[in-house]
Parts: sequence; C-alpha cells; structure tokens
Amino acid sequence: MKKRIVILLIVIVSAINCLAQFEDEKPSIRDRLFFGGGFGLAFGSVTHVDVSPLVGYKITNRFSAGIGLSYQYYKYAAYNIKTSIYGAKVFTSFTIIKDLGNILPFGENMGAIMLHAELEGLNLEKRIFYLSSDDGREWIVTPLAGIGYSLPVGQRSFLNIYLLYNFNESSKSPYQNPVFRMSLQF
Repeated sequence: MKKRIVILLIVIVSAINCLAQFEDEKPSIRDRLFFGGGFGLAFGSVTHVDVSPLVGYKITNRFSAGIGLSYQYYKYAAYNIKTSIYGAKVFTSFTIIKDLGNILPFGENMGAIMLHAELEGLNLEKRIFYLSSDDGREWIVTPLAGIGYSLPVGQRSFLNIYLLYNFNESSKSPYQNPVFRMSLQF
C-alpha cells in the first residue's frame, strides 16, 4: 500500500512539474508571428482594387506591432481616369479585454477588444485627388487610432474590425472620419 502511495505521489509531482515547465516555455518566434491584411474589389462605373498585406509580431500576449503595405487601383469610367495609390504603414495593438465570453453571458471565445494605432504613408496623384494642374505625386502621412474587435474564425485566424479616428483630417487626407477597416489575421 505504501508503494502505491509513493508511486502516486511521484506521478502527481511529475505531472505538476511538467505542467509548470510547459507554462514557463515561451512561444517560439514562429508562434508569435502573424500575417494577414485586407483585400477589396468593386466593379461598375467605379473600379476599385485594394490589396493590403501585413505582418506582425506578438510582443506579449496582449501587445503586438507590425508593418504593412498598401496598393489601391481606381478607375472612374465616366471621367476616363485611372490611378494607383501605394504606401506602407506601421501599427500597434493592445488587447484590453482578452475574451468577451468572460464578461458577456454568451459563452467562451467571443472575441477580444483592443486599442489600435497606426501611422500610414500613401503616395497619391495630385491632379486626381486635389484637382491640381500638377501631374506629380505626393506622400501623405496619416496617424490613425481607435478601437478594434477581434473575432476568432478558426483556431489560429481572426477577423479584425476597427473603428479609427484620422488625426490628419485635412483637404489632403484620403480619409474622412471615422475610418472603418476590416482585415484577416492568421
């Protein structure tokens, strides 16, 4: 009987030790990297194609940062206008509520609420966006910040929805407030 108790204690202590080691292990760089972005298509009298890939890194379980690219193509058939917008951004997100299921009575894995900020630079044609006689292009830098909702759509994928404020709302800004965005993250 004493042997069984000793063996049971050894098994329990070993299991606790294994669990403690598992929790102490930090995720690998591969587990902390995420990819995603936005994609949009519109056809008709106005054609709009938007491709915006991004890559990020989870610095902690709640804080992440990354970079992204943006390419947009516009064609206005009625005015015989074609143009491209391209650029890049840096972003950061901080999760303030990790699982809404712990707060709301709907169950587990209801998504997360986060604060989001980004700095985006876009290159536009002056003659089209400012109705200028100048045929040159210009870089516009736009700081954006706001709140986001991250909804799990798989084990390692999320649909992120953001409501952002454009801190550079001027005649040269490509966005009007508020700015609404959606992206996928893997």
